[in-house]
Amino acid sequence: MVGPLLDFILHRRDGDPRFELKGRTVASLSRDMAAWHGELRQIRRVRGKEFQPSGIRAGRFEERRKGRLVIWTVTEILFANALVDEGRALKHCVYSYAGAIERGRCSIWSLRRAGARLVTLEVHSATGRIVQARGSCNRDPDDAESAMIRRWADAAGLTVSLPGW
Repeated sequence: MVGPLLDFILHRRDGDPRFELKGRTVASLSRDMAAWHGELRQIRRVRGKEFQPSGIRAGRFEERRKGRLVIWTVTEILFANALVDEGRALKHCVYSYAGAIERGRCSIWSLRRAGARLVTLEVHSATGRIVQARGSCNRDPDDAESAMIRRWADAAGLTVSLPGW
């Protein structure tokens, strides 16, 4: 058990240099390690898969900010590896949606500004509704991101059905 626990601790430190053991119990570390191993198993299951495009139009929008041109994009995630990368970059579990994407229940999109990942979007296939929008660590979109999501929804013929919108 010591080897896997050390692997988990090193993984956490690589991802977050501020990660500390202080205040953590062996039981809590073991629980977190087990969850991490479950995540790794799930990632291995989805690696290499390719998804069918939804047919929804991607978005590219330009805006001027303080005299500079800023490019926003909304692109569909069509490869499981990209889905895993999105989840890792934004520290959420979007890769767990691989089965729903394969079954055609939803499509997953990445909102980016100047190439930087900001928000992951879930679009319900049957209704054309954006039903989920999550940034890093599952945070809600900020005002600028929300405005861009609405702009894309209008351009792509989608509706926004998010709590609090």
